[in-house]
Amino acid sequence: MLTGVAALAAGEQVLVCGGLPALGDWDPTNATAMVADGDHWRITLVVPAGADVAFKFLRRAADGTMTWEAGQNRPLVAAPRVDATWR
Repeated sequence: MLTGVAALAAGEQVLVCGGLPALGDWDPTNATAMVADGDHWRITLVVPAGADVAFKFLRRAADGTMTWEAGQNRPLVAAPRVDATWR
């Protein structure tokens, strides 16, 4: 499970995109939308055991414009829970 905090305007979404089919294979049009849970966003993904994958968060505006989070790609090593915060 990935969780993070991001303040969004009406109609915006947080997505996650990375190097697995479940993460859109780095194609933002196939990125997976996260679900709001209070002031946090979360998603539960099934990834291969021991997978070592890079990912990033994106913000999709109401008009469809996508903004990648700043900084380096994030590492994801398959674990029961992964917490990450938007930069």
